[in-house]
Amino acid sequence: MVVKDGRVAAEHMGRTYWVNAQVDPDLEREVLKDVEYNFKRYYSVNLNNYPVQERYMHKEEEVRIDASDIG
Repeated sequence: MVVKDGRVAAEHMGRTYWVNAQVDPDLEREVLKDVEYNFKRYYSVNLNNYPVQERYMHKEEEVRIDASDIG
């Protein structure tokens, strides 16, 4: 978005990168538990409202990561 003199002069839909991480299910549960706790403690946004809906991902680029051996 380009703003000039307080007005939107142009919009540009760039690329949205997202990570598709493959991790050990036990590690994923443990991490999500910590994330949920910290979201409730420090954020006014509910974790369920945080993900970006697909309709806003015009030029999506998936980044696949196999981290299943970590943990």
